Amino acid sequence: MRFLIYLSLLLITGCVSPEKFKTSSYANLSKDHKKIAILPVVFEGKMIAEMPENEKNLLLKRENDFIQSMIYQEILLRTGLNKKDIKIKVESLQATNDKLIKKGINIYNLGAVPFDDITNALDADVVFQTHITTEIFLHSTKNDLSKELLDMAEFYFDKNLVIHRIGQTKVVPVFIKTEITDVKHKEPVWAFSKRKDLRLKEKNTDLVRNIAKALAKRFPYR
Repeated sequence: MRFLIYLSLLLITGCVSPEKFKTSSYANLSKDHKKIAILPVVFEGKMIAEMPENEKNLLLKRENDFIQSMIYQEILLRTGLNKKDIKIKVESLQATNDKLIKKGINIYNLGAVPFDDITNALDADVVFQTHITTEIFLHSTKNDLSKELLDMAEFYFDKNLVIHRIGQTKVVPVFIKTEITDVKHKEPVWAFSKRKDLRLKEKNTDLVRNIAKALAKRFPYR
């Protein structure tokens, strides 16, 4: 309950300082954190849940490759990792994803895998977890998807009457929740939660880039 209240406060505050997003556990636990793994993104939403498995997996692969990579790149860029401005090693995405796959964990089943199974597959001290809830795919634009995948995405967008539900504003809410969790104690040490409204005429990838920048600016371990 206390953690839910903390997340609600995060939605209200507009401060960029990483200090505002650290939990009460950060001070005691972060001193033992040497390496962090950025996990694949977990996507949720009625449209995604109802899609046939083969079509959904094609789109999820494209979504995760873009968003996980964008978060990773922005963290490296905006924390000045090359100048050693942060005091933790960020494991490469390739290394993290390969370790998970070896244990049968992938972008399609990650959301249903117990935390212990995920962390046992890795050798990181903390994991960076991202959950995105939305009714559309954030990488589904005419400039970014092949015609085959775009037609597929548009078909399910229409089938689920997303436009009808949002009304005349044609705005889709996108909810993002991220946590950095201590592996040993299973406690969040940093959390960020935000809602972004995406106008359907806007380029989806701009929203992803802005979200990744916001996360990177608030990244701790400075």
